[in-house]
Amino acid sequence: MQMNKTDAVLLLPTDRGTKIILVNTLIRVEAISNYSKLYFSNGSTLVVARVLRRFEVSLMAGHFLRIHRSHLVNKLWLRSLDYNDGCRVSLQNGDVLPVSRRRVKSLVVNAGSTSAAPEAPYT
Repeated sequence: MQMNKTDAVLLLPTDRGTKIILVNTLIRVEAISNYSKLYFSNGSTLVVARVLRRFEVSLMAGHFLRIHRSHLVNKLWLRSLDYNDGCRVSLQNGDVLPVSRRRVKSLVVNAGSTSAAPEAPYT
C-alpha cells in the first residue's frame, strides 16, 4: 500500500490486480479481523486484505482520524458528536460509529483542524 501525497491516491493490491483509490472519495475504513472494509462517497464498498493499522499509517497525515480500534474516519465527513449512552459520531452519509473513551479528546481537538500534522497513533 502506498500513498502519493501529490495525487492523494492509495494503491491497493486486490485479487484482480492493483486498484487506484482516490483518497478524497473515501469516507471511512472499518476493521474486519485481518481485512478492512473501505466505504466510498458514491455508496460503494471494497474489502481488502489489509489491517486497519496499515491504513492508519498512510491516511493519518491527511484528513483521517482513528476514533476506535475498528474505525478510521475522514474528518471532512463528520456531522456531530453525541455523548449520550457512550460517545458516538455521526457522519454526513448517516452512519453512526462508536468512539472509544480514550480517543474522545483527540477527536474533539483534531476534528476541526485541517493541518496535515497528525497526532501520534495509539499502539
